[in-house]
Amino acid sequence: MATNIITRQGHEALKQELDYLWREQRPDVTRKVTWAASLGDRSENADYAQAPQRSYYFQRTP
Repeated sequence: MATNIITRQGHEALKQELDYLWREQRPDVTRKVTWAASLGDRSENADYAQAPQRSYYFQRTP
């Protein structure tokens, strides 16, 4: 017996969110990490320190 766990609308909403995160947010995070890394001294670079946390979020998204 098959049970629907999620509605079609819920599935579509999740697909749209994932598409947005991978196509818009992830490239933006990558650009920020690259920019922050190019600034040199990473020990006092707050942008670089936060970038791995943002990047981890996208790596964990299936």
